[in-house]
Amino acid sequence: MDLEGMSKRDFMKFQDPRASKLSTMYLQEALPFRVNKMIYLNMPTFFELFLKAASVWFSEKLKSKILMLQKDLTPAYESVPGLEELMPAEYNGGNCSFEEICEKNIKEFSKIPKNYLDFGISVDEAKRPSDSKNLMRVYKDLSPELMGISGNYVKIEDEI
Repeated sequence: MDLEGMSKRDFMKFQDPRASKLSTMYLQEALPFRVNKMIYLNMPTFFELFLKAASVWFSEKLKSKILMLQKDLTPAYESVPGLEELMPAEYNGGNCSFEEICEKNIKEFSKIPKNYLDFGISVDEAKRPSDSKNLMRVYKDLSPELMGISGNYVKIEDEI
């Protein structure tokens, strides 16, 4: 995430301590994919202080995945294989410019069917392991129903 040009006023519009804590819990407990690295670039001092304060809610594993950089992305390119080839030319990456990436994405997203229910997604709760239910119980100040007490098991058809 490139934070260049972010003012303290811009940041405060989005700052809510409870939302920050919930976001951290979601990132650590419920995100449906794995995060390799969280890279923060051109961080203003106030954001760095906020991140350090918020880190009390971070697990050690999550803390180890945070990379704070200023201008040079070399440490990010060294720690995440293949990142340099994916990054836009504006970041000295091997990809095309931001504008070209956006144009390509618009074309690709326009190919996605308007009715996403046509994907044939179904839910079979019987397949959910019992030990994966109610994972948010460790957070005493939250409702047990938050993020689903039992979640769901989603089966996506092979032809997708």
